[in-house]
Amino acid sequence: MPTTPQALRPVLGPDATLGEPWPRSPLRQCSLWLAKSSVRTLSLAAHALDRLGNAAGVVLCDANASDDLLADWVASSQWPAKPLRVAVTTRGAWARRLPEADGCFNVEWVQVGTLERHLDLLGKRGFDAVVGTSADGSPEVILRESPGRDAAWFDWGTPRPLSYPALFSPRLDCARISCPGEPRTEDQTRLFRALIEAACVLARSEARTNLTDRLAGRVPADRRRDGDVARDRAAWNAMWRLAEVLDASSGSGDHSISSLNAAAGRIVGSWAATADDRLEDDRRRRFAEAAARNAPSEAESWFRLAAVRFATLDDIGGFEALTHARDLIRASSNPAINADQQIFVIAELSADDGQCTTLGRVAAGVGLLLATLPNDKLRYIADDLRDDLRYSGLLVGRDQDHRLMLEVVNLFSAPVLSFVAPQPETAQPGAEVTAPRADAAPLAQAQSPQEPAQPEPVGVTKPKRQRTRAKSRTKSSSKPRTAAPAPKPRRKAA
Repeated sequence: MPTTPQALRPVLGPDATLGEPWPRSPLRQCSLWLAKSSVRTLSLAAHALDRLGNAAGVVLCDANASDDLLADWVASSQWPAKPLRVAVTTRGAWARRLPEADGCFNVEWVQVGTLERHLDLLGKRGFDAVVGTSADGSPEVILRESPGRDAAWFDWGTPRPLSYPALFSPRLDCARISCPGEPRTEDQTRLFRALIEAACVLARSEARTNLTDRLAGRVPADRRRDGDVARDRAAWNAMWRLAEVLDASSGSGDHSISSLNAAAGRIVGSWAATADDRLEDDRRRRFAEAAARNAPSEAESWFRLAAVRFATLDDIGGFEALTHARDLIRASSNPAINADQQIFVIAELSADDGQCTTLGRVAAGVGLLLATLPNDKLRYIADDLRDDLRYSGLLVGRDQDHRLMLEVVNLFSAPVLSFVAPQPETAQPGAEVTAPRADAAPLAQAQSPQEPAQPEPVGVTKPKRQRTRAKSRTKSSSKPRTAAPAPKPRRKAA
């Protein structure tokens, strides 16, 4: 006997985090239909003028720009939003347990036939995702992609090539989720549902939806509404829920569990390393630790963890994570690495975006750059980085952050300082004395003498380390100096 949609989800309620609920009254639906018809008429008129202008060789109208303006108007208005709609094409037991698992959103689960194409389900019937099985019988989730608006991440189930944009991507939306094994336990089912909900909500982002999507009720879930009161609530809640479920997931070491948890760990780790200051330090650290714990064999997880640890003032833990990521890369016979990382690191060093995670992300990016270089280029690139750090806009007036970045560079390539020392009276004529290698010297020798730090007054309490340049650390004095004093130790959290 076929399973009906009512058997999958008997009660559906409005979800205000996605936007104004879709109307149920006939009068409101009629007014909404009239508004949709008017907007579509304007879009068709713009396309007709565009084609007429192309035939005549003149510019009468830009159809794409007109559609973008109409789409922005729809998104900025109080246009209603439909609940998340997921089509299920498989009758496996794991799929029947998904609607009963705890979730963050009211999802409309609909059992459909296996003969319908995914493109028809996602396009004509307006589903956000299709849950089914791949050719080998493993679970698979396919998300809707509008023409010309591709996903930023193809598959959450597979790791991406190592690169700075992949480590700290501003967009996390995906096109599919592949899982080698079925979710069998309650924790796995809850985690799989959290992944599906997060993927559906992120697929409703401003970069993934066009005018047709927004008129059909797929309004952007990451657009900030009502000022700062309800900004991108849906996307934030979806990622928060996924991180909480991953942190609470027990896991048992089974292959299907590890692959499912690794997929969630990639997304949660990237979100924890790039989320804004609304995410508290303790939760950011806890989510990043859970992400690295569930994907321990991937170097990208440890780079992200290092960034979060540096951002939360755990420098020792940050260096441990960087060392572990470096060892994983060196142990891999053929790691997938996208070059060139240096241009992204230099771009981040040029200015401060005001986020609390900026310094940690740059430190992890420097580690990624140096860990993926061949030995014949490592020393030269490291020396160039030391020069770039000296004049970095991000580190202006932040001597302790400059000191930290030098320590990160020296972790991968210790500087070599050689010079001809003054000859003592007992030395033989022509004998040359060279300084020892910098790895045997104190790390203070690696600091640039251009801007030496001033010693701090006795009895003055150091303020807590701040994140923004407006509240930066104590700046060095402009008084003339006769000798370079010892650098200040980097401040720690109280």
